[in-house]
Amino acid sequence: MRKTMITAVLLMALMLVASAAFAKTDNLLSFEVSPNPMDKYCTVSVVFQTPGYVSINLQIETLEGELVSTLYSGNVNKTISCTWDRLSNSGAYVPAGKYYVTLNYDNRYTSTKKTVILK
Repeated sequence: MRKTMITAVLLMALMLVASAAFAKTDNLLSFEVSPNPMDKYCTVSVVFQTPGYVSINLQIETLEGELVSTLYSGNVNKTISCTWDRLSNSGAYVPAGKYYVTLNYDNRYTSTKKTVILK
């Protein structure tokens, strides 16, 4: 009886921790890149479900994972919209090709969108 009770309590605790972790990922409501494909610029819009500050890092990366440009790094309150003008962090104009827009938030979760520069 005692062993069954301990097992039940541990199972309930594990379910509580798992549900809290999954609930946190639901905080991202939308993550859009437009226009996509792009020519001279694109706008990246992020919306979180719950109000309050969320720590984010929004970056443009090559398909190999190399950092091209950091669009924003800091706290946001529910929404943010950033424009990328095809400039790298060093100020160089980025050539046509495929790139990832990477959103890291709450120092745990990552969401990625692919964007294409046509010319």
